[in-house]
Amino acid sequence: MDTDPTPLVRRADEVNSEPVDAAEGLEKGVLVDERDGAPNFALRRFTIAPGAEVPQHTNAVEHEQYVLAGEYVVGIGDEEHVVAAGDSLLIPAGTVHWYRNESDKAGVFLCAVPNGDDEIALVDGADETNA
Repeated sequence: MDTDPTPLVRRADEVNSEPVDAAEGLEKGVLVDERDGAPNFALRRFTIAPGAEVPQHTNAVEHEQYVLAGEYVVGIGDEEHVVAAGDSLLIPAGTVHWYRNESDKAGVFLCAVPNGDDEIALVDGADETNA
């Protein structure tokens, strides 16, 4: 069996975005992941609608993010950061973080994470899911 990844080109119109259960107004589209033969990382695109908020939570895996469009607030630990197109973020595994879009335009960002299960826990402990 061949273990080398096969190259992939996925066109924008081939990516389906779906609502994320944890936050109304948040959508996720998986661009590339292990189902596509990517051996190490998943690349996802998130859209945060105007007025949407993502509650405080932690992830078992690190996140690297790149803001494509819009402007929104990211809380990381005890600090708030206003981010906009061109900004990059590293959110280490286990770090409390959250999002709030106070603008009238959608915020869009790419998020790269290691392949495999990611345990997501709301800070208040009300819910845990695998992503």
